[in-house]
Amino acid sequence: MRLKMMFVSLVSMLSLNAGPLKVGAKLPELKGKNQDGKEIAIKAADGDQWMVIFTYPKALTGG
Repeated sequence: MRLKMMFVSLVSMLSLNAGPLKVGAKLPELKGKNQDGKEIAIKAADGDQWMVIFTYPKALTGG
C-alpha cells in the first residue's frame, strides 16, 4: 500500500508542470516525497525493461 501511495504522489506532483514525452524519449528521473515526508527517487531502467506507472484519483475527490 505504501508503494502505491508513493507512485501516486510522485506522478501527481510531476504532472503539474510536465510536458509530453516524444516516442522513444528517455523517462526523466522521478523525485518526490512519500506520505512520511521521506524523499525518494525512481530512475528509469536501461535496456528493454518496462515501467508502468498507474494513477487514479483519491476517493471522493471528484477527479
